[in-house]
Amino acid sequence: MLTKAQHRQRMRELLRAVTPEQLAAGSDAVRARLLGLPQVQTADSVFCYVSAPSEIDTHALLTQLLARGKTVAVPLIVGPHQMQAHRIDNLGDCVPGAFGLLAPRIPRPFTGDPEVCIAPGLAFTTAGSRLGKAGGYYDAFLAAHPATLVIAVGLDVQIVDELPMTATDRLVHLIVTPTRLIRCTRERTE
Repeated sequence: MLTKAQHRQRMRELLRAVTPEQLAAGSDAVRARLLGLPQVQTADSVFCYVSAPSEIDTHALLTQLLARGKTVAVPLIVGPHQMQAHRIDNLGDCVPGAFGLLAPRIPRPFTGDPEVCIAPGLAFTTAGSRLGKAGGYYDAFLAAHPATLVIAVGLDVQIVDELPMTATDRLVHLIVTPTRLIRCTRERTE
């Protein structure tokens, strides 16, 4: 079995082969599938970071969620492995923040548990654990918001079947790709 580092390297290589047109088409398909999910349709609040150019594009997704009257929150890094959700009214409310993520220009904390967290990332396993290295902030945030439904989004090449599991892996509930919806049911191991 490959190690996580080997899987991450393989994902980087696969993603380098994805053209901007393929990424845009995949982002459109994921957005349509995601917006069609009953859990997203009925949710009042959604938490999501504004993705990097090599990931499924969340810019249009967040704009559409706002247009549908959802409360949208984005992360604000407030300390080591400490992240808070802050509400935005449009993407123009955001400025570059830590790790290249867009953060709210004027902090407006979101209180309570966001109903849905959308998690773009390097890759996920079909069981729902993440492959990316920099998930500590999300891990801590989601541990503090156990009622939040976590939906990972990615291209089909970003999903692997098997991966070594550690206690710090974040379990997602659903994974949405351009061609499939994966329900992740395995319990997190401690």
